[in-house]
Amino acid sequence: MQHLRHTFILAIIGILAACTQQAAPEPGPKKFEEHQTSELAQLMRDMHQDMLHVRDQIQDGQPLPEYTPRYTHITSAAMTQEHMRTDAFEAYAQQILQIEKEMYQAAPEQQRAHYQTLVQNCIACHQAIGCTGPITKIKKLEIQ
Repeated sequence: MQHLRHTFILAIIGILAACTQQAAPEPGPKKFEEHQTSELAQLMRDMHQDMLHVRDQIQDGQPLPEYTPRYTHITSAAMTQEHMRTDAFEAYAQQILQIEKEMYQAAPEQQRAHYQTLVQNCIACHQAIGCTGPITKIKKLEIQ
């Protein structure tokens, strides 16, 4: 009888354990998915850093180094959103490359004007293609 009683109790525990539903894991914050930086975004970050140095050199009256075409692949670099590669983007990119080259090759007294034009063209390009997020950061490049 004792054996039957233990078997019955074990059976009840087994049934209860099998019928108990496990609580679904509570939804927590979504797992962060690392954003891959596009080739063009990285190129523009590099350009921004260079422009900070150029701004400082111009403000301090220091000569700019010899022109080195570092950003010529701006028109072919992979974008975060390829639909933004419009005719306007292509035109601004070419113009920005030309102004940059002229800035480095200009007489020191003309470099400030070229630099300011370069910054304004970067802002205009971002406005034209609808990529307005970086504009505030770009505006901080202006020489006051």
